[in-house]
Amino acid sequence: MTLAEGGLPMNRVELSQRLVAEGIRADAYSLDGGDLSERLVLEDARRSWNVYYSERGQRTGERHFDSEEAACDYFLRTILASPEYRSDR
Repeated sequence: MTLAEGGLPMNRVELSQRLVAEGIRADAYSLDGGDLSERLVLEDARRSWNVYYSERGQRTGERHFDSEEAACDYFLRTILASPEYRSDR
């Protein structure tokens, strides 16, 4: 359950556990930032938390958040809404 659905806030460790439980492919995301190709990325940018899709060094759909919890919630909702990230595809 996400924050938007009345769930509890989560950090990166809890997000990682949730992604595994949901069957999300490990090569579909990065929770440590970076410019890895064709992945959804969560980045701690010190003053903000960023979520974006990285492809060939380009960031698209970048969103900025004031808290880790808000960024993790957005990341989870985004990745769960896209069936191509699931390992059972």
